Amino acid sequence: MHFCTCSSISGVKVSLIFSANTGIIVLRTSGLAFYRKSRASRFLSRPESPSRNYIQVEVKNDQKAQPGQKLALVIKVTEMIRFCNYKVFSKGSLVTQGRLRMRNRKQQDQNLKITYAMIPQAKFLIYYVRRQNGEVVADAITFPIEDIFNNKVSINFNTRRAKPGDDVQVELTADPNSLVNVLAVDKSVLLLKSGNDITTQNVLNELQRYDNSGFFSRSSWDFWLPRPVYGRDAFSIFNGAGVYVLTDALLYQYIPPPRLSAVSFSNGRVRGPFGQAGPGGIGGGSGGGSLAVPTRTRKNFPETWLWVNSTTGVTSAEHYLLRK
Repeated sequence: MHFCTCSSISGVKVSLIFSANTGIIVLRTSGLAFYRKSRASRFLSRPESPSRNYIQVEVKNDQKAQPGQKLALVIKVTEMIRFCNYKVFSKGSLVTQGRLRMRNRKQQDQNLKITYAMIPQAKFLIYYVRRQNGEVVADAITFPIEDIFNNKVSINFNTRRAKPGDDVQVELTADPNSLVNVLAVDKSVLLLKSGNDITTQNVLNELQRYDNSGFFSRSSWDFWLPRPVYGRDAFSIFNGAGVYVLTDALLYQYIPPPRLSAVSFSNGRVRGPFGQAGPGGIGGGSGGGSLAVPTRTRKNFPETWLWVNSTTGVTSAEHYLLRK
């Protein structure tokens, strides 16, 4: 049993015996009346491996990944090896790959150079092949990239207030030879909430659609934390990383033993564990009214009074004169 005093986030290391197959971690809080009855639990199961050898990769101190910087990683193994292989995937494509030296150690620190090709999130897959039985031992993690835009764009005005008929100078800064689109609209158009504006979130959602193994939302408070690719065996690790493998090595896939489903007999008929859905049970329900049909559709938008397309020059800055 472990006790700790914390006011926000606290990390606790739990050690399990090597021969354990399953385990459960239960967390209870005490102190303030509001949190006194809080409880959380997590069930753990041992990964499956014919040789019972494993490899684990984690981000050191939960460091945030930023383009242009190196991400500190910790590689742990259960047997001494000379090297292991790694691959980095992003948006469904292979970004980089290589080999890491382990120097016959069971733990080794490594650094990974983060690039803009890895945005908005990357999967780091690490593995090695045992010489004794040809078994593939693997692990993988997913980590988001904090900065997703390589081209830094800024916009400035020469004045904060202007009257109708005044000239307003706009200075827009971007990388050289960047295509710049300037749009000016009246604020009343925002009432329509059309959702056609290009925002950071829209760009992020579009980039995440190319990931063939799923992604996690950035709306949660812990989105920046690296997360493991869950899998009980090496096959599921590769599958969770979005990788299909063709090999003559032993890529172990655990097949759980079949379980008998709970059935009952009623009046000579076999009845499943959830019975039969009655009328109006699942997927039913009638609405409580309908939306009003608009009498006309607005097609003319005179408030959109400026649309300029240009390309920045060598100085990476463009100036525009706005007048209305």
